[in-house]
This record gives sequence, structure tokens and C-alpha cells, in this order.
Amino acid sequence: MRFYKDKVFWYIFAALALVKGAALLGLFYWHPLGEKILAFPDSLTYVYPAQTWLEYGQMWE
Repeated sequence: MRFYKDKVFWYIFAALALVKGAALLGLFYWHPLGEKILAFPDSLTYVYPAQTWLEYGQMWE
């Protein structure tokens, strides 16, 4: 029997997908940084300068 035809595989896959989705929602709604946590590592390199350019019309940093 191929593994992808086995129902246990799909139960495990669905459970892991739910856990991953719950972790993402937990980060998004209950983390102190909120939605900024998703762009935190890259925020200093390109997200923050793009936001300042869009908000003020010029690059500050």
C-alpha cells in the first residue's frame, strides 16, 4: 500500500497543518509585536525604508 493512500497519513498531515495554523494565528494575534512579527527579521533591511518612503515620500534611512 502506498503511503499517500493510507488514511493515517492524512490524519497526521491534517493534525500537523492545524497545529501549524494555530501557531501562526497565535503569533499573529497574541504576540506583542502583532503582525509585525512576520516581517521582523527583514524589517530593518527593506520593510522599514519602504514604509517611510510610502508615508513621507522620501527615504530616511
